[in-house]
Amino acid sequence: MGGTPNERTLDGLLSGHGFNASLGYGLGLSETGYSGSGSATGIGLFTPQIGVGYGYSYGH
Repeated sequence: MGGTPNERTLDGLLSGHGFNASLGYGLGLSETGYSGSGSATGIGLFTPQIGVGYGYSYGH
């Protein structure tokens, strides 16, 4: 996708259900999915870890 997100895109990312999974030892990968508005991927340096998470937030 890339580029600068607009207000509607940000509202979709910041409101609703979200799920995250992370895995890494030195180099790691994180994947986050948002209900109805896509996903985000992160790559970086991790301490040894594996984890999953769920969250819900509501907009204005």
